Amino acid sequence: MAEKWEFEEALECFKVIDSSLRCIYRGEHHMYRALSGQLRILLCDKKPLLLRLCANLALASLAEVRDHAPGSFPSELAHLNALSFVGVDSFTIACMPFEVSIYFNGVEDCKALLHRDRKLLPLEEWTSQIVLLDPVPVTIRQLIRTVADRGGGAHVHHSKDALLRALRKGMPSRMTQDALVIVALAKVMQGVGLQFIQLYERFGHTASLPLEDFDLNHVSVLDAARVPKECFQHAKQAFNLLCVRAV
Repeated sequence: MAEKWEFEEALECFKVIDSSLRCIYRGEHHMYRALSGQLRILLCDKKPLLLRLCANLALASLAEVRDHAPGSFPSELAHLNALSFVGVDSFTIACMPFEVSIYFNGVEDCKALLHRDRKLLPLEEWTSQIVLLDPVPVTIRQLIRTVADRGGGAHVHHSKDALLRALRKGMPSRMTQDALVIVALAKVMQGVGLQFIQLYERFGHTASLPLEDFDLNHVSVLDAARVPKECFQHAKQAFNLLCVRAV
């Protein structure tokens, strides 16, 4: 059972996540670094703080990363069946479980795509999911630890990290690939945090998830950081993170 102070520390982490997302939605894209530090505390320490609060915590799995031949994407990714590449005779395309949006005013956002059956994974398995394939397969845990421990979240390494260098190339957005994925993972944690806020408010530090009767009209939900409404009054650009491989 978590102690009261541990619950309160977690709630502070969720506050930092919400405040950092609010900054990002004002165009302050560098705040992904602050997000990586909080994600590390909650998900990736030797004993992640979330597991100290809820030892049996399970999260909805992300969409599976796997190669598809052109024209064979499942229905939820059918828009990718129109892709073609000049000069490549035979290739496969893998879609990472993230969708990026770029709005008229420069605001950028990224959301995680969930597995079609919404199956739940224990936290250790959840952070072991592969979410990027290029330049190498990268898990959730590896990405968070790399950004937090080597890329400015909590520490800057004495040499340029090779993985971060590769992830920060060739993006059609101001935010780099590592930053966008950190934002998407932070939004997942924002949702988890809203449940813990209500759980602690109702039952104190002795309770555990799942939370029954989540209140969508709770002040924490209504005040949560989100993309500004004016962004949806204009057309936006949207794209998936893809990996194309010749076969």
